[in-house]
Amino acid sequence: MEIPVVLFPEQPFWQSFFWQSKEELKMVDFHDPRAEVGVKREPYGLAVDLKRMNDPCVAFLANGFPDSERFLEKIADAMARLTPQLSVRMFNKGDASSPAPADMLDEIRDGCHAAVAAYGH
Repeated sequence: MEIPVVLFPEQPFWQSFFWQSKEELKMVDFHDPRAEVGVKREPYGLAVDLKRMNDPCVAFLANGFPDSERFLEKIADAMARLTPQLSVRMFNKGDASSPAPADMLDEIRDGCHAAVAAYGH
């Protein structure tokens, strides 16, 4: 048995639609899962404008998962196309379950203006 679907243009499609059988008219309501923002939006204050810098350097820290270095190399290539003067330094902490060594983090902090870190997989 075919059930015709009737959409009502005065309501968004996700709120409700009706279908009709020979015996009854039913309505199905869908809950919109998007919540209202519960916190005040604030601008991110740790940004760096690489295009306005002389010889900017960005560290790319791979997390040790397979292909994490390759993934970050692709991101570095894309960033270098947008910022030709960009200097890239690649790091790999080697083990996804361990934190990056302190000396590696010191090297990143002391030698780079920004860092991109891979996490998860």
